[in-house]
Amino acid sequence: MIEGGRADVSFLAGVLIDKFLYHHQYLDRPREQIDFYLRAGSRPLVYGLGNKGADVLASLDALSRGKVDWTAKNRTVGPIFLEHALLVSDFMVSLEVACRQHGHIRVISTSEILSQAPERTRRRQNPLKIGVSCIHQDQKVTLGIIPDQFFGLHYLDKPDGTNKAYFFLEADRCTMPVVRGNFRQTSFYRELVEYQEVWTQGLRTALYGIRNFGVLTVTGSEDRVDNIIAASKKASGGKVSMMFLFGNAGGLELSDPLSFSCEAVRMKGGFSWGYGAAH
Repeated sequence: MIEGGRADVSFLAGVLIDKFLYHHQYLDRPREQIDFYLRAGSRPLVYGLGNKGADVLASLDALSRGKVDWTAKNRTVGPIFLEHALLVSDFMVSLEVACRQHGHIRVISTSEILSQAPERTRRRQNPLKIGVSCIHQDQKVTLGIIPDQFFGLHYLDKPDGTNKAYFFLEADRCTMPVVRGNFRQTSFYRELVEYQEVWTQGLRTALYGIRNFGVLTVTGSEDRVDNIIAASKKASGGKVSMMFLFGNAGGLELSDPLSFSCEAVRMKGGFSWGYGAAH
């Protein structure tokens, strides 16, 4: 250990997690990653919430514990789901840290957004599931979408009414086709159409009481960004929609997400999505 340095902090954190929280069942290790890493080489282990940990969190926040068996749930986690969940978590943790360092931007959590939503939304089994109907090739199609994350940014140095922006996050691990021949099958293009209809039909206000939102897609390569941007133009009727924001997650872990270069269209340098987005 390096006295007074980061190494001893990391070491102590590792001891706390492994020797206490894990062995006393407050945390758990999804089994799939152990089998996967035995085949693919060594990587840091990821811990999931254990049953005792869920009990503690529920008591601290005065929330219903529910009947979820977290230990059993962790056993069913596959490698694709795990990598997807880590991308979402990495982004949200990086965003929270960046906002604290910035000093004038605060992350608005999903729970805070839902606390201000209409009562009928709060009572739903999954308040984030959005059902929407649209016309595709002259046929009415009923669809449903659940964002990977829903959050807002509160700009503390701006006046009320223009100081909050909201975002649906889509973490793309390049496992879903961008476009399919059958519109009823899942594709990224279909998701973009659904979000376009959420805006057009005013569901953002009816469901969540918000006036604005953007769809922020974090994906894995520049080629993937190009393909999804082309799909977004198709979803917007050939027009450029500033509602859709796209970025390559390649440098996400080491960067400030607030200055993370995202593009609604292929512009030189893109723009920084985290500043001045409220309207």
